[in-house]
Amino acid sequence: MKVLLCGFEPFGKLNTNPSWEAVKLVREDLEKDIEVKKLLLPVEYKRAPEMLLSEMEAHHYDVILCTGVAVSRRAVTPEYVAVNVKDSLQPDNAGKVCIYERIEEEGEAVLYTNLPLTEMLDAIHAAGVPCAPSFDAGAYVCNTLFYSLMHGIKYGKKNTYGGFLHLPPENEVKREDAARAIEAILLLMADKEPAKVIEE
Repeated sequence: MKVLLCGFEPFGKLNTNPSWEAVKLVREDLEKDIEVKKLLLPVEYKRAPEMLLSEMEAHHYDVILCTGVAVSRRAVTPEYVAVNVKDSLQPDNAGKVCIYERIEEEGEAVLYTNLPLTEMLDAIHAAGVPCAPSFDAGAYVCNTLFYSLMHGIKYGKKNTYGGFLHLPPENEVKREDAARAIEAILLLMADKEPAKVIEE
């Protein structure tokens, strides 16, 4: 199983980004013949999706799991749905502010992960890491990346599982535990049948 793990660079007042710190710790020698590639993304509305979609076109991945930090969270939170909007007064790392802009002009209002959320939560819980489902990925760069990922999978007709995982600050969940949660998801997905192409 070929996996792409994405994390973000620091932004705002963060000196490090828990998402990339956790991704870096994910073992690359996991059992079940799991091949892991890691991609560091900029906290930029334009470049982050461009880099991800370029990687998706260059290589096939069975699973693409993007991660980001949500400073108000207290647990690892797999996201269920991405919304077709960019809306935040906080500038991205390129200085861009987006106020209620669509990500894809002709895209659906929402797109859903095709990862098995309930089973993922069970796997993370079994690994001893606090977790909860989330139905709000925000409207900043994380949500933009998540929506772009699922749009790319659907309209690129890719048999790829895709999703987004928000991680809390490290004072809530240590990076080693967050990495263990990611590994639990990958080990779960290694036993799944390949993803089906999402039909329109």
